[in-house]
Amino acid sequence: SIALKSDGTVWSCGINDGGATCQGTLAGNTLSWTQISSLGTTVLDVCSSGSRYPHPMAIVTVAGVGRYLRTWGANNLGQCGTGSVVSPQDTVQTPSGSWQGSVDEIAGMGINDASGFTNNFIRVGNRILGAGYNVYGQLANGTSVNASTFTDALGIRGNIIDWYVYAQDSAGGLIVLTDEACLSAGYNPAGQVGTHEANLHDVWILEDILVQGLAKG
Repeated sequence: SIALKSDGTVWSCGINDGGATCQGTLAGNTLSWTQISSLGTTVLDVCSSGSRYPHPMAIVTVAGVGRYLRTWGANNLGQCGTGSVVSPQDTVQTPSGSWQGSVDEIAGMGINDASGFTNNFIRVGNRILGAGYNVYGQLANGTSVNASTFTDALGIRGNIIDWYVYAQDSAGGLIVLTDEACLSAGYNPAGQVGTHEANLHDVWILEDILVQGLAKG
């Protein structure tokens, strides 16, 4: 479990496989709420993808600089976005890119099993970037190759109104609503992304109906 307190600190407890509770080890359990001191006291938001092997993220503000992404936990498919698949024992700031310092929102795809087949996503203005599992094209970057750094979802046009990361079975997908289109990519065995085909590997743009909001669930 990960919790953000009103004073800007982050606390954790529970299963620590992959270093999810960020207490300096990659295994064992954290039996009581313990502060993740390396995140400091200026955290804006936290989230965690996965269940058995979580991949948490946090947006940390740096005075006069901006909003930065820090990640930790299991990193078997590069979900931490550090450029490797080594699980860090403490929070790490992902490699600097054009988006660091301007992170607006974070979201994780949680799968209810022990596979570790999960993703982390961030929104930076009208960009969505993702890292981790991508066999079904859920990163929307035009490939089906796992990514160990945060890569841009392709084909987003217009201003982002809302976005949603969904999970199903041992995979999932990404849906983005803009003022010009509704886009979706990822796991699609029952046609849930609306393309009448399975396992979409790119972004699909819905142009023939007006979408005003996303039902998330």
